[in-house]
Amino acid sequence: MVQLDPARHLFVYSERCFKEFISNDSHKKLKAEKIFYDSTSFGFWGSELYKHDLPLFDANGKMSKMIRGRNCIKHWELKADKLNKMGTGDQATYNLR
Repeated sequence: MVQLDPARHLFVYSERCFKEFISNDSHKKLKAEKIFYDSTSFGFWGSELYKHDLPLFDANGKMSKMIRGRNCIKHWELKADKLNKMGTGDQATYNLR
């Protein structure tokens, strides 16, 4: 999956593991106040391109022709919104206090 980006992301924490991490002794003043799941269609179309060994953008900086169809993007946007509402999106923002 494109969001895992294994060349750069050495650790990918689940929500539970992240909360445990910030609540350990060296971070005990931190607490996750609010979590916003904010996945987008990129997780889907980027993964499709990677699956077919295609670059994310062509030489002109445009999204690959394979993905440009509005029906695909709209479908993936709706899917990402649904996953965000369920709290199972592939990316999140944490408000810490």
